[in-house]
Amino acid sequence: MSMGEQQRLITFWQNQVLAEYASASMTAHFTHWLIQLGAPLELIRQALAIAQDEVTHAEVCHQVAATLGATQLLDTTKAQMSFAEPFADPRKNCCAALLDFYCLGETAAVPLFAAMRKNTTEPIALQAYERIIADEPRHSTFGWLTLAWADEVWSEAGQWLQELFPAALERIAAPYYCVEEYQPALSAHELQWGMLPRLDYAQVFENKIIPLYAKQLQYYDIDVLAQWESLKVRRFA
Repeated sequence: MSMGEQQRLITFWQNQVLAEYASASMTAHFTHWLIQLGAPLELIRQALAIAQDEVTHAEVCHQVAATLGATQLLDTTKAQMSFAEPFADPRKNCCAALLDFYCLGETAAVPLFAAMRKNTTEPIALQAYERIIADEPRHSTFGWLTLAWADEVWSEAGQWLQELFPAALERIAAPYYCVEEYQPALSAHELQWGMLPRLDYAQVFENKIIPLYAKQLQYYDIDVLAQWESLKVRRFA
């Protein structure tokens, strides 16, 4: 493995560590909101369990980075560690975070991590992915269950979803619907250690993630496929 390959892999896995720490912090924040808003105890318990999962995910990703030779400390000041509160109504802030982070974000994570695992052969990276993949479907389910609860108890929730979805879709697409490949292209070593070509991210996003969104959000009268086609023309053409 060249030094360039090693450094790119370290950066990749340390970014994963940072993302998992951020997920743990944000889920702790979201749990606080659920408690304040009187969510069912089972949803609160699930959120607490997800925060613990994310800490474990950070730990297993750190083990991969350390095996690759990482020694530098992570700069957590660059990561988003809590949810914004752009709206006066805390229920709407909850719906916005729920849609962005759990319904869209955690649902995207399921097929994306599966794709990243596909060509991974290094045992420690494979173990990390297997632990993450075991948890992500449950995290996605939590998002949709919590959205169903919000829709049931807050009469405004359906209208808020219609309003929030276009921008939420654009935000989730931005990092994953990639139109340019890594330069230089990923080597066999980098694939074996769990990296995924950028254009593969785009294929997974369009062919697997968008249909999942469409299936889940049709109940809320959101035409995901039409909005996705419009977004592609406007943003990615």
